[in-house]
Amino acid sequence: MRNPLMKRLPRELKSEFGKYLVIFLFLIGSIGIISGYLVAGASMTASNDQSKEKYKVEDGNFELYFKGSDKLIEDIENKCDITVYNNYFANEYSSDEDATFRVYKKRTDIDLECLIEGSFPSNENEIAISKTFATNSNNNIAIGDKVDLDGITFEVSGYVSMSDYTTQFENATDMMFDSEKFTASIVTSEGFDRLPEEDIHYSYSYFFNEGALSDEEASKRSEDIAETISKNASMNFNAITSFMPAYANNAIIFAPDDIADDQTLIEILGYIIVILIAFIFGITINTTVTRESKVIGTLRASGYSRAEIIIHYMLCPMIVVTVASIIGNILGYTVFKDFCGSLYYNSYDLPTFKVLWNGTAFIKTTVIPFFICLLINFFTLYRKLKLSPLKFLRKDISTSSKKKAVNLSKKLNIMTRYRIRIILQNMANYITIFAGVLLASIFVVFGLVMEPLMDNYASTVGENMICDYQYILKAPADTSYDKAEKITMSSYKTNFGSKKDEEVLFYGIIDDSLYVDIDTSIKDNEIYISSAISEKYSINIGDNICFKDCYSSDTFEYDVAGIYEYPSICAVFMPQKNLNKIIGEDEDYFTGYLSDKELDDIDSLYISSKIEIDDMTKVSRQLTNSMGGLMKIVAAFGIITYMLVIYLLAKIIIEKNANSISMAKILGYYNDEINKLYIMSTTIVALGSFIIALPITNFAISKIWGLIISDYPGWFRYETPYAYLLLGGAIGIVAYLLIAFLLLKQVKKTPMLNALKAVE
Repeated sequence: MRNPLMKRLPRELKSEFGKYLVIFLFLIGSIGIISGYLVAGASMTASNDQSKEKYKVEDGNFELYFKGSDKLIEDIENKCDITVYNNYFANEYSSDEDATFRVYKKRTDIDLECLIEGSFPSNENEIAISKTFATNSNNNIAIGDKVDLDGITFEVSGYVSMSDYTTQFENATDMMFDSEKFTASIVTSEGFDRLPEEDIHYSYSYFFNEGALSDEEASKRSEDIAETISKNASMNFNAITSFMPAYANNAIIFAPDDIADDQTLIEILGYIIVILIAFIFGITINTTVTRESKVIGTLRASGYSRAEIIIHYMLCPMIVVTVASIIGNILGYTVFKDFCGSLYYNSYDLPTFKVLWNGTAFIKTTVIPFFICLLINFFTLYRKLKLSPLKFLRKDISTSSKKKAVNLSKKLNIMTRYRIRIILQNMANYITIFAGVLLASIFVVFGLVMEPLMDNYASTVGENMICDYQYILKAPADTSYDKAEKITMSSYKTNFGSKKDEEVLFYGIIDDSLYVDIDTSIKDNEIYISSAISEKYSINIGDNICFKDCYSSDTFEYDVAGIYEYPSICAVFMPQKNLNKIIGEDEDYFTGYLSDKELDDIDSLYISSKIEIDDMTKVSRQLTNSMGGLMKIVAAFGIITYMLVIYLLAKIIIEKNANSISMAKILGYYNDEINKLYIMSTTIVALGSFIIALPITNFAISKIWGLIISDYPGWFRYETPYAYLLLGGAIGIVAYLLIAFLLLKQVKKTPMLNALKAVE
């Protein structure tokens, strides 16, 4: 026999249509975006994993000062049990794009390329470049356009994803990739021969002969390989200038790591949203049970079991959640997966991916949310329905023990006391409003502060640069500029016990330096650290810290003598003679210059790299380009959350107090007077929530920002732009005022008949 209660479902859905529709649309949008992210992310990750074999991605690379002899390369291969391939490149500057092109020959044995659009270069005059670089709004290079590289003209034949440059990192120590001013590119062998010989970097890539290794195994092997290459290069009158295993190469691992990290954050966000919605459903059910207590009492007295009634009242919200989850998943696999994938393809040069069925995403976006809502709603109903049918018939359905009303001062006027009573009686609803406001505030403020954070970073970097130009030399060279200051630079890795070691620049500073103000009379075992290291790793003056050699197992311990204000780069400063002693050179040895102007009299043949303001501000440029649009979406999502949570819960409060509102109308109170009681109570709580949420939001974002930036090289100081915090609060208040207007209508529509029906 069909359950008669099923006939009530259409009426219940219709009576709560507005409430369920808002939740339904919000869930579709949320689950659709989350599903799209998870599906696109998993598909891209699978494609990236397959590409390691398909495109023969290297296990590591190293660079030598000079071209390695056949004997040197053969010795390295035999002693390290690896296969080495030439992977020479040249860095060429294009004044038209104000960018650096890193040019490789098209590879055939290692680090192959995926063609995204157009064609591979087929003659000496053609070049294929990164699509993210070409389509950047500041570049706009179309296929068929010509690019000038230091006077040598090439025609762009196509866009490629280079398997060893899925992210456009120019240097391993860079804090951020730069797809606006740097691109890896390929030409034919004949095209490569057109480039100046002095620009060639003698880079080599290798495979482990035993095949693919885990990161842990590769780490152990890499230390031995780096040490062996360094020793053999020295014995052959050569030197290693860089060594980078694939597991630590940001140009290879940054994009897949970022996708994986985003997956975790998106999942957590999804669960928070679902739990919030589930609690709103729980409060809705609670209100419904209170309103229909006599009906429930009658049903229980008529023989309906507690289980049947629980199932009945759970059906509406569970139908909404289930249908929204299914539609959200369909949209995730169709519309949103392209949108979410495009966010990554706007920043990274990933190989093309094929959408794969993701059972895990389905479980996380449909099955788990279903059970979260099911459990919260079940326990809400189960707790209420433990009462006897008689209590329901008498509308005596409070599950808590009778408590004495809170004594309020008689000095308060009656309207104030009444509002306080309303707040106390609806405390659970108001706590949920605060939780929703806090969550929405984090979204809104995080979306708003990104751009000013970038601007602040750029200005801070400019103000705190050591000097306008830093030159790193391949070999000693003189300059006639009297303010060019000799410096020794070297790189070591942190050995602080963190999950990921970071390469740190060591500066050897001369006495009475014009550019770096440190005490050069400190002891041999003392150093100055940049403020970036201090803040990132919580290291203070007097602490003892350890570093390790990049190419051997040697470690070095130092006491921190001071902290030098250098907020973006992880660097160590010490007297030049001390650093020269560490690297085994004479006191007058140097590797570069600090200068306040460009040094034009040093032959480019001797210059390894030049660091200037553009190199330091690439973080702000890239994050603005890649995340600017996403942050606007995050802010919009926060505003929607503001309105959803406040509207639903404030509406529930009015419905819960419908009888009291109705009685007030019978007693002669006007709608405006009733609004001053009920709407004003919600307004007080909402405004108070916005005020309390702001400092908590600021603290939460600073911690979230610290977690996000901790995996990047260098440091990105979070400094609160208070105007944007206030703007976030103001947006919330405006959103509430729009909701309050709807609530006024709700009070006005409450009929006086309610109170008369409630009379026993």
